[in-house]
This record gives sequence, C-alpha cells and structure tokens, in this order.
Amino acid sequence: MDSWKTHINRLMAKLGYRVVRRKIDLLDVLRLKNVDLVIDVGANEGQFGLSLRRRGYYGRIASFEPIPQVYARLRQVTFRDANWSSQELALGDYDGSATLRVAKSSQLSSLLASTEWNKDRESNVAQVRCETVAIRRLDSILPELKTDRPFLKVDVQGAEEKVLRGAKESLSRIVGVQLEIALYEFYEGQLLLQESLRLMNDLGFVPAIIDPIGYYDATDPCRLMEMDCVFIRRRHPT
Repeated sequence: MDSWKTHINRLMAKLGYRVVRRKIDLLDVLRLKNVDLVIDVGANEGQFGLSLRRRGYYGRIASFEPIPQVYARLRQVTFRDANWSSQELALGDYDGSATLRVAKSSQLSSLLASTEWNKDRESNVAQVRCETVAIRRLDSILPELKTDRPFLKVDVQGAEEKVLRGAKESLSRIVGVQLEIALYEFYEGQLLLQESLRLMNDLGFVPAIIDPIGYYDATDPCRLMEMDCVFIRRRHPT
C-alpha cells in the first residue's frame, strides 16, 4: 500500500507542484530549539547579528568583541536595538586579561599566532599591533545573561577551543553551537576538522548544518579551507 506521502506527492504532481524536503538553516535551528538568546563571540562590527536580523530573527543577541576601536563600531549598531546587547570583551578559558594579535583586517585578529603558511597566503592576516584585552569565561558571565535556552556562536580565528573550555558548566544549558572550523592550520595550535568534531561529540553535540565558507584561491578553487558548522545537543533537558 502506498504511503500517505506518496498520495500527497501524486496529488501535488497533478496540480503541477513537486514536494521536496527543504534543508534546514540556522533560523530553523533557532526556532525549533526555542532559543531565547544568541551569544555572539567574536562579533567584530556585528556582521553576524545584522545577518540574523535581515533573515528574520528578532530575538535577543549578546555580542562580545575585544578590540576597542572595533567594539566602538559594534556599539553603534547594537545601541539602536533594544534586543541586542554588547560587551567589550574576549571569551576564553580563564578570567583576566590576554594579549590579542590585531591583524590588518580586524576580522582575522586572534589570541593565537598566525602560521607562516597563513601569512604567505593572506596579506590581511599580517599583525599590526598587540592589544591587552579583558577576557572572561562564558561560565563566569552566563548567569548575567539571564537565559534558559541559549545558542552559542563562536568565530575567534582558531581559538574556539579556548571558548569551549571556558564554558564547561554552561554547555549543559546551551542548545546549539556554531563554530568556524578550519581544514588547514591558519593559527598555531588551532583544532582542525576531525579534532573539532571529536571535541563537540565529547561535549555532547552532534552536527546539524555544515556550510562551506572558504576555498583556497583561483588556482585551486575545489580545495575547501573552512566551513561553518552548527551543532545541536544530543539530548537536551526539557
């Protein structure tokens, strides 16, 4: 006997339509997991938050950016949005201060040193100065954010593991995580693909979305370099 799905497909075909399964995107995850706060670590000038707003997410966002000059521009964006807060702060695996290597392109700044290979392939990663910035663990600040079902986005140029190590207690409450994962070593000591997947599995998360975001260059356009990965908690308490 044909399934009800087959009957629906046949009916829609008679009407000139074809039923296809739509791939889920980040907004689907936020909605389906009832997220009440997006924690945006490594916010830069607010590009990620602005993208969420353009795509229809109007819930709460808490953004963190440690570079003073960049944070000033982020603050101009968040100041106009009652549901979007920001702090001039880096997140990592301890509370205190840290040395941030500020790159020519501020989005490529990192707590980690760039590899020589990365410097050779990308001029914008060149270090222009060092900044001493405030750094805190997510475990230290999550109670201040007053959230029950947070989603964590981390884009900190190779230092994602540090953020996760500083969120050991918080991760039991976090329903999803988005990480930028590299397939090649851009920064010294960063986790690569297999290590990142293993760590997230150990922390209790499984992949939901994998989105390629960067290829090598015109000489090797099929060589994937980076991707955004969204993970969801394997079993989240109700």
